[in-house]
Amino acid sequence: VLETMYGDRPENHAAELAHHFSQAAPVLGIERLVHYALMAGERALSAYAHEEAVAHFTQGLDAKQIAVDDDTPAPDEESARLLFGIGRAQASILRRGAAQNLNRAFDYYAQAGDVPKAVEVARFPMAPGVGRLRVTGLISKALELVPPDSLEAAVLLSRYGWALGQEVGDYDRSMAALDQALAIAQEQGDQVLEMWIRANSAEVNFFNLRHQKVLDDGPKMRELGRRVKNPQSEVSYGISAMMAGYALGRKEDFEPLLDGSIDLAVEARDQTLLTGTLFVNSALAYASGRWPLVRDLTDRGLAAMPAYPPLLLTRAMCEYSCGDRAKGGEYFERLLETARHRGQGTGLEFACVAQGVPLIAEVTGEKEHIEAAIRASNALLSFPSATPFLTQLARSGLAMNMLLTGETSGILDHYKALEQYRGHWLAWASVDQVLGQISRATGDIDRAVEHFEGAIDICRSSEYQSYLPRLGLSYSATLLERDTKGDRELAAALISEGLSMAEELNMGPLVEQLTTAQGEVPASRQTHSYPGGLTQREADVIRLIAQGKTDREIAEELIIAIRTVTTHVGNILNKTGAANRAEAASFATRHGLD
Repeated sequence: VLETMYGDRPENHAAELAHHFSQAAPVLGIERLVHYALMAGERALSAYAHEEAVAHFTQGLDAKQIAVDDDTPAPDEESARLLFGIGRAQASILRRGAAQNLNRAFDYYAQAGDVPKAVEVARFPMAPGVGRLRVTGLISKALELVPPDSLEAAVLLSRYGWALGQEVGDYDRSMAALDQALAIAQEQGDQVLEMWIRANSAEVNFFNLRHQKVLDDGPKMRELGRRVKNPQSEVSYGISAMMAGYALGRKEDFEPLLDGSIDLAVEARDQTLLTGTLFVNSALAYASGRWPLVRDLTDRGLAAMPAYPPLLLTRAMCEYSCGDRAKGGEYFERLLETARHRGQGTGLEFACVAQGVPLIAEVTGEKEHIEAAIRASNALLSFPSATPFLTQLARSGLAMNMLLTGETSGILDHYKALEQYRGHWLAWASVDQVLGQISRATGDIDRAVEHFEGAIDICRSSEYQSYLPRLGLSYSATLLERDTKGDRELAAALISEGLSMAEELNMGPLVEQLTTAQGEVPASRQTHSYPGGLTQREADVIRLIAQGKTDREIAEELIIAIRTVTTHVGNILNKTGAANRAEAASFATRHGLD
């Protein structure tokens, strides 16, 4: 009766009709139930109601007695449509089983000779598994069905290269596939596809810690974006580019991309891209200590994807930093639970546990999860397909955990592996911060000072304000351990700077630690008063300027970062009123500083 009453627009009432036909199935059979469950699922997908879509497709599969979570082949075309539908819905909310169900649908269409439908399944933009196989095999099978120089091949090659980079960890093969796809797209003049290929390349390069390569493609992406409309690829590239700029400590690269990024992600109507954009924004808000914004962004992201590991860790660290252990523990336990459910230690959840545990332990002093973090690190480091981003997160976490436990045998191996990324930020920690801690623990105090100075210089120039107090604490302790000329004064200044920032940002635990440290700084030795208000370190730098040394040579002699030398030179020019290095050298000569 209802079906007749709704006339020629039954799709508007598909969910209701599916429900009623399910009630009548013992009498009328399942045919109409499955028909309307499939229709309701497709309507829910088009409305981005992914949880509802999963429920509708499951209803249809249950009626046909087809299990949702096994490898049973689809027996007919209707079953394949249901499996394709539920696979798309699951993928959109990072639900397990998505790749399995897409493969079941693909295999049916491929065996039935329906190449267009099989390729449609393989083209569905499900994100590759980070460190675990999800779509590589599916796309490889689809590539065998299409002409090698066709646009269909270019689309599949773009996804194949993306998957090879993320799932297999084969950077060279990944780039070869993406380059092949790009050549076809450019030859065919398909600029929308070219944007997708470049966005996929950017993500592969980011996860391989090739940050400059990500940023180098920015001008071309902006040019294409002015010509064609492709908000999904703009958002995808923007996520990689913002994270690359953040990793390099280059505010000028990531800050322009932040403006409007969330609105663009909403326009793209892709839950995974929106969640990723919310995470990047929350990570940068965390770095600058804007706690209300961190909470708002993580709430929005976790409402869409409640188990997204980077959002859970960012929120946990926000709460711990502000002194709310109960709230921080709630989010951190959710992260740990996500890792427990995942089973094998190859994804983002394990990398977040590996680095998050020692960072939180530095705030709370609690070490109960260190063994879990060490297991997560070792699992990632032993996994041959893990990307460099994941392995270096694991390595940095393992090194910090070794320092916390005092079991530092072999820690210099981690130093050597991380050293190539000095000057970079690795998610929630500076690589130089970790290298500085390792150097201090192994007795190379001068090297530790160099690393801490490099890290704190990035904090200041990029306004990573929430990281500055912790770095100042570690740096000052290292200076006091060295205790050479000017170290006590610099240590006291770092603690004062860190305490002021921690108080401004309401970072209660660090306020306590820095207040204690401030009371333990030994009295300063008798020091020189330098002309122009120069500090001891600036006097050292101007002396070397007067000797004609370059910034690099000065950095090598004083064992500090080149970026830090540049900062000192700028201060010297301001204080002495010099217009250039030659005038600064003359100032040094006139005042006996050469």
